[in-house]
Amino acid sequence: MRLGLGPFLARFSVLALWLVSALPGEAQNVSARERQITKRAQEYFQLLVTGDWRKVENYLTKDSQDTWLTMAKNKIESFEVKEVQIAPGNREADVTVLVTFNIPQVSAPFQQPRKTKWINERRNWFIKLPPMMSATELFQKVFGAGSMGGLSAPQTVQPPLRFDQNPVRLSRQEGAAESTAQVPFQNVTANVVSVTQLGSNCPCLQVSMDKLLVQPGEQGILTVTYRALPQGPPSSAPVIQATLGPTFYLLDLPVEIPGP
Repeated sequence: MRLGLGPFLARFSVLALWLVSALPGEAQNVSARERQITKRAQEYFQLLVTGDWRKVENYLTKDSQDTWLTMAKNKIESFEVKEVQIAPGNREADVTVLVTFNIPQVSAPFQQPRKTKWINERRNWFIKLPPMMSATELFQKVFGAGSMGGLSAPQTVQPPLRFDQNPVRLSRQEGAAESTAQVPFQNVTANVVSVTQLGSNCPCLQVSMDKLLVQPGEQGILTVTYRALPQGPPSSAPVIQATLGPTFYLLDLPVEIPGP
């Protein structure tokens, strides 16, 4: 028995029309989600421009609240949302923002892309901050973006700047009130490395660098000056500290001070 093609073609036409009509609607949904995330990201980063830290909490996931309370807070000059990537399931998204900020002792503003994680909670989008890590943990581990927010397997994190002395060794000259060491360093990455929050954990040390923006392969000089404190040697081992961009690497360079 021969079957007519009429009913089949009719059903096929209906299905095709449904698919064609559904595609624009799905595209509109994706576009609407991107606009919502972009708006939230713009509002969040605008608060970093104005320094209105209390309102920032309204844009954080619940598990990011404690991290925000303990982390250092610095204003930015401006920002631009560059890319929004929504993960399958529409529960997570990555937002890349070009951030402009000032670095002390550098005349021109510095720009850096910043990738942020956003989570859909309570019918809205909230930023998820990575947990605070100690300098030792940051040296040994990298943050894993697992669903449970855990850490990845231990890995070696290479410092973006390599110093000719590690630790820095200071020697005392007879009759001198202070001792100074100049230590060459080099950017061993393929990225421009920015140096911010340069200092130490001891008032006995004065620290400076001849450049705070280091091009790939470029070399510089770290100058460390030690002056003994009236109360005697420091109770804890002195270290040179800094934050190195664009990876926010926490430098913790030990210093060996001269004996009495």
